[in-house]
Amino acid sequence: MTCNLGDEELFIINLLYLKRNFKSDAGYHSDKLNKLFRKKFNKDAKDVIKRLVNEGYLSSIGKSPPKYYICDKPKAFSALAQHDYSVTQGRIRRL
Repeated sequence: MTCNLGDEELFIINLLYLKRNFKSDAGYHSDKLNKLFRKKFNKDAKDVIKRLVNEGYLSSIGKSPPKYYICDKPKAFSALAQHDYSVTQGRIRRL
């Protein structure tokens, strides 16, 4: 079972996962996201983000420069896990 996402899309989802942007009040700034994306891929992230929003992985917060967060956690987590990214499944409790 593959998710039809490329390295660019997985990079953005993984970045939002690592920063724990899962709620509408905890979005990641689009300018910072674009800057990190440019360092890695040497192009603009707007088209990639638009694809992820259309497919339902991300959602935006209505600010002047938009902020993005993962709106469908199970779908995003399974996509990352299928491509061998380190993803915690479920809740972790310390002993």
